[in-house]
Amino acid sequence: MSETQLSSVDSGYAKRRKEHLALINQLRAIGAQADLDLPRIAVIGNQSAGKSSLVEAISGINVPRDAGTCTRCPMECRLAFSSGPWQCQVSIRWEYNADGTLADEIREDFFGDVITDKSKVELALRRAQLAILNPKQTTRKFVDMDVDTLKSSSFDGTLKFSRNVVCVDLMGPELTDLAFVDLPGIIQNAEKETVELVEELVRSHIKGNCLILVTVPMSDDIENQKALQIANQEDPKGSRTIGVMTKPDTLTVGATKARGIWLDVIEGRRSQLRHGYYCTRQPDDDERTNGITAEQARKAEADFFARTSPWSSTAHPERFGTRNLIASLSKLLSGIIDDTLPKLQSQVTSQLQNCTARLAALPPQITTEPASYVLSLVTTFCGDINLLVHGDSEHAALVQQNRKTYAAYKKEIRSSAPQFVPYPTRREEDSAWQDPDLDGEDEDEQLDPHDDGKLYLEDVRRHIQISLTRELPNNVPYSAKIALIHKTQDSWQLDSHKCLSTVQKSLEKTVTQLVNTHFQRYDTLKGRLIHYVMELLRDKYGETWKQILFALGCEGRPYTQNGHYLQVTKDKWLAKYKDARAGKTPFNDGPSPKKRRTAPKQTPS
Repeated sequence: MSETQLSSVDSGYAKRRKEHLALINQLRAIGAQADLDLPRIAVIGNQSAGKSSLVEAISGINVPRDAGTCTRCPMECRLAFSSGPWQCQVSIRWEYNADGTLADEIREDFFGDVITDKSKVELALRRAQLAILNPKQTTRKFVDMDVDTLKSSSFDGTLKFSRNVVCVDLMGPELTDLAFVDLPGIIQNAEKETVELVEELVRSHIKGNCLILVTVPMSDDIENQKALQIANQEDPKGSRTIGVMTKPDTLTVGATKARGIWLDVIEGRRSQLRHGYYCTRQPDDDERTNGITAEQARKAEADFFARTSPWSSTAHPERFGTRNLIASLSKLLSGIIDDTLPKLQSQVTSQLQNCTARLAALPPQITTEPASYVLSLVTTFCGDINLLVHGDSEHAALVQQNRKTYAAYKKEIRSSAPQFVPYPTRREEDSAWQDPDLDGEDEDEQLDPHDDGKLYLEDVRRHIQISLTRELPNNVPYSAKIALIHKTQDSWQLDSHKCLSTVQKSLEKTVTQLVNTHFQRYDTLKGRLIHYVMELLRDKYGETWKQILFALGCEGRPYTQNGHYLQVTKDKWLAKYKDARAGKTPFNDGPSPKKRRTAPKQTPS
């Protein structure tokens, strides 16, 4: 393949890489990471591990370097190659509320104007970070704040750390298309709450589809690196982790053993990772104080590895130097994006279909006057309640449920009636005795013939005897009748209350379902309506119970206007008793009386 063809291929690859990276950055800017696992690179490391120097080397800008914990929120650097002049735009992406909860709407706001002077970037980053740590203050207050005010400013409610992100968009001819997130340094000598907060923040960013770039200072043992331990916990197979060794110039000439160990790590013989380890050397404090340029720093780095043993004789020179690291990161991120895009497209399509289905399920837009519309809803609701209460072919569930309740109630009341047996005392043939169904009701109802509470002649005579006061001879005291009636009605109030409560519960359940159906779009209206309806039902329940108690009270005194029916019933009972006393079976003549529950079927003699 000719040089022209190679150049064309490289140009096409670079264009596709730039487009894909720009797409991921746009998705992240609108908060798509809340729903999609977007590919990314996260830079983590212990405090004083050289992470800030590495970020500066990759991005080409200076970041805040105060003593203590400097980075107190994530910083997202988005680099893009451009043939035009270098420029920088700082933004803030608000993803979380002040209380740490995810915001309903994620937005990315510009913080100040476009910067064309690299020396002004560090101050802009300080301002943006302070604005993020004080979400209750207006952002505009921090845009032009000077250095002295930044250091002396104190606000109520300033956060120790924040999940909201400072975004830095960099464009220039010396940059490679790349994006990464710089996370706060992992601290160990601080309050437990602060240590856990930072670790949780780091862990939340390095899960999923993320390349973990771990800075490991060569001035300490690799086993002591908390950042590497966290990376191993989140990526136990080491398939997403890239190690970056920093501060190789801290190894003295006599540290032969330590240099050998680190060389084994770089060349893959120890602490292996799928993507391996890289080693960089960044300017020290003196060099930064003297104003070393980025180009000078890269040349000094190359000279250091070329003349320092054992790095100068390594079999993997591509693992040394910041430029090699950046090129490798750019290719790895592009590869991950290429592999992920089809999956992201499938996820977006699925979520779009779900969203479209949910939107289609929404009721039509309200176009009428609001008060009239609400009145129509309430009117329709009342109409449906009326149908449920009265019942029709399509609204019979409540009425049918109540019919079962009333039938059970009727059975309980009828079972409380005393069973008068026309014999002096209990006899074996009493099992054949059954109360006649004189009114012809409930032919299918069956009661237990062995109920306790049968009253024999001796029982009735004894009851009359103890009730005698000043009556004439052979007169049954009226008080005896009243007492017997009251005794049989002992359970009526309890049975009535049970019946009413069952009906009330069925009605409340039905009404609640109906309210949810009619007013499900309007939570406030639905909540208030349920409250008022339940209050109304409770009031009606109380009124109904008062009427039931009144009716039960009336049943306690024998009185009737239907004298004819009383006389006919009395005559039939007397005839029944006379036949029984004469030795006749109860089933000789006339229609068969109703059978009681569990009683054997009787055959007329």
